[in-house]
Amino acid sequence: MSGFILDELTIKHLLTGFLFFGLFGVISAIWRGILRAAQKKGAFTEGNLWKAVALPGYVLSFSLTFFACSHYLHLQIEKPQVYNLAKILLNASLILMIGEVLFFAGLRYYSRSKPGEEFPSIFRQLLKTIVYVILFLSFLSNSYHIDITPLLTTSAVFTMVLGLALQDVLGNLFSGLSVHISPPFRIGDWIKSGSFKGKVVESSWRATTLLLYNGAQLVIPNNQIARGEIINYSDNSGTMFNELEIGLPYDVSPERIRRILSSSCRQVEEIFSKPSPVIMLEKFDEYTINYKVRFYMANEENPDIVANQLASRVWYRLKREGISIPFPIQDLYLHQEKDDHHKVTEHRLSLMTGIDFLAGLNQEQRMFIAERLEECWYETGEEIVVEGAFDSDFYVIDRGRVSVLIAKLGAKPVAELGEGDFFGEMSLLTGEKRSATVVAKTETRLLKLSRDSMGRLLSENEKLAEKLSGVLAKRSSKNAELIDSHQTSVHHKNPLKTSLEGSAAKAAILGKIKSFFKLS
Repeated sequence: MSGFILDELTIKHLLTGFLFFGLFGVISAIWRGILRAAQKKGAFTEGNLWKAVALPGYVLSFSLTFFACSHYLHLQIEKPQVYNLAKILLNASLILMIGEVLFFAGLRYYSRSKPGEEFPSIFRQLLKTIVYVILFLSFLSNSYHIDITPLLTTSAVFTMVLGLALQDVLGNLFSGLSVHISPPFRIGDWIKSGSFKGKVVESSWRATTLLLYNGAQLVIPNNQIARGEIINYSDNSGTMFNELEIGLPYDVSPERIRRILSSSCRQVEEIFSKPSPVIMLEKFDEYTINYKVRFYMANEENPDIVANQLASRVWYRLKREGISIPFPIQDLYLHQEKDDHHKVTEHRLSLMTGIDFLAGLNQEQRMFIAERLEECWYETGEEIVVEGAFDSDFYVIDRGRVSVLIAKLGAKPVAELGEGDFFGEMSLLTGEKRSATVVAKTETRLLKLSRDSMGRLLSENEKLAEKLSGVLAKRSSKNAELIDSHQTSVHHKNPLKTSLEGSAAKAAILGKIKSFFKLS
């Protein structure tokens, strides 16, 4: 059996390898243990010193092992080029470690002097580069006594040539610096630059990235941002604003328009009540009076989506008010319009057959009411009446569904009404405040009867008030039972006691009707 004999040089190389990896394993294990202890104590988070020096520590462990082995094996005499390389690597790793510590100290000082303000990434990269260049040149000058003047002269010429070749890149760089020195926006702000509008998600040395309302990302070069105008919709308090422009007809007074637009703003949950929306009359245009609505919301909201919700609310409110949005188009009708008045009246009379407190009216009185019902449109989720309000309109549901909510019974609806149902009769006849909130569950068309129309009918027929009071007393009793059924278990009442209570309620309601409409 043949064998092999290891010569002295091979054995030395093997021992050198074992020594190197063994020493590196020990030093890196010690460093890893230090990092794990720091992590257990919660000191290993983003922006922490231990996090910053973790990788430079492993590089320093490797360089220190290399230098120790070369010194132990006397490579400074046998192989000085290897020893010098080990010395350079050790010094470079020390520069890396010191640079990270100095850079972290600079960031810590900035964050303490300006709490809550993030250090711009472009300055972070630039500062780190400057720190390392200064340390590297200082290392060459002091450790190796290298004259860095020729290097600086050569680098100046090289910088001039490089600057001419990279004009656009350097333009973006210096534009980014100017933007960050006097920042017109922060990360997370909604801005408009030129024709682009979006949320700032990143701002680097080269470009600024905007997140548009549709989810797409737009990258704008910094020199384009620096040259153009910037509108910042956000402020330091986390509030932002947006605007909606709309043209409305001349024959509607600005005061009425302001009430309509303010009410529409209150219907959008995302719009703040404080600061309250600002409604401005912009100018008198050829076909319209142009208004601008400025409203405020949280910076986390998408302003375009909120503006879309507000525009929808405005359309429905204008529709209910009988106000059309003008447009510069002339329509020429050559056909004869059909008169649908008779069909509309018949439809309204059929709906009135299901309204118990109007059942005692004769045909003439019912026709009187049918001709005075006003059509109102409501969008899904829009409040029609609010609990506690003192408005006195009565509504019949012509199309759609609504939910009835009572505050003391919680957010769950106590009833749901559909086509042919009605609400608001107590407020119409007695002037009492609303006992519940009614919200449109779907797009809803209502027929509204005003107090003035009902008052004229009652003044012409004094006995009608007595009939209505009896019906309202019964309905009031049923509503009370409905509320009780949601609060307590169902219980039986004494019929005699119920009859007496009904008579008293009828008399009380009759008195309220006469007082409300000033009847004798």
